Amino acid sequence: GDGDGDGDGDGDGDGDGDGFAGNIYPNIIQMRCSCHLGPTHSTGFAAPDAMTGYMNLVGAPAFEAPGLDRIKPGDPNGSYLWHKINGTHIEAGGSGLMMPLGGMMLMPPDLDAIEAWILDGAPM
Repeated sequence: GDGDGDGDGDGDGDGDGDGFAGNIYPNIIQMRCSCHLGPTHSTGFAAPDAMTGYMNLVGAPAFEAPGLDRIKPGDPNGSYLWHKINGTHIEAGGSGLMMPLGGMMLMPPDLDAIEAWILDGAPM
């Protein structure tokens, strides 16, 4: 390699790596939320694949918190999932336990990625 920097630099900025299918689902849901990977779940948030998970999250009513959606695009504080993973779900009118259940809490980089995704409008 001569190191002449021949990259095309098109920088199309399509954001695929930051959306649900490109980042949130494979790096967080599949890795840290195994209880939700089956075809059904008692709360209704089943995520056997990225599309199903997305449809069951974004704009879907929260089973445990009437009046809140699981994910409200653009509004982390209006998103029940945000409260569940931050331990503020009871104060938000929800119930149950902080998620992920039975494992380690999500680390700041995961929380930051989820918050940024929600603020960005929760793109697929």
